[in-house]
Amino acid sequence: MFRAAFFLRMLLALGLLLPVACGTTPPPVSSVALPAGWQTVTQAGLAFALPPGWEVLAADDGNFRGALDDLIRQNPRLQNVADQARKAVSGGSVKILAFDLAPDDTLPNFTTNLSIGLQQMGQRASLQEVAQANAQQLKANGFTDLQQTLKHIGREDAARLSSSLQINDASGEPLPLAFEQYIVVKDQKQYVLTFTTIVEQRKEVRPIFDQIAGTFQAQ
Repeated sequence: MFRAAFFLRMLLALGLLLPVACGTTPPPVSSVALPAGWQTVTQAGLAFALPPGWEVLAADDGNFRGALDDLIRQNPRLQNVADQARKAVSGGSVKILAFDLAPDDTLPNFTTNLSIGLQQMGQRASLQEVAQANAQQLKANGFTDLQQTLKHIGREDAARLSSSLQINDASGEPLPLAFEQYIVVKDQKQYVLTFTTIVEQRKEVRPIFDQIAGTFQAQ
């Protein structure tokens, strides 16, 4: 079974939570009324939408490293996540990264981000079972303030796991992070959308995370 917490541990140093698989591209997100300026993304067999200002990198892009380098040159505050992002993608677990680079989200030591991951499950399991297993893993790895709810997002039933984790930033200062994960189980595959921001910004951006998750379509 896919362990969301594994990806959390692996990528905490990034300031990213990056827990999508290959396949045919689904139809664009056309049945969802998008706010003005939102962009539709069809990558790695998935479709979803993002607000203006978000930048997407797909691991299956043959020029991923060059695209990441270009993005860092344009946004130097991403420099401290570059090595970890490259390692995560080379490991095959991360397929899509997205960064909120809108000016009004500029934070001195963190960039709100999204990762989308896919894991083939070894056996069939209900959404509730998968969510509970991931929640237990989060608790075991030090995540706190855990809340679990089942909801319908877009065309999919999903489990949402909200949690917090205290880490230190690159300068050693405390950095409380907030995580919103949306888990979708379909055809013995587990899709995980993980949004990472700072705790003090969670309340403000959570509705946006819900909107993005509501556009998600798995093939």
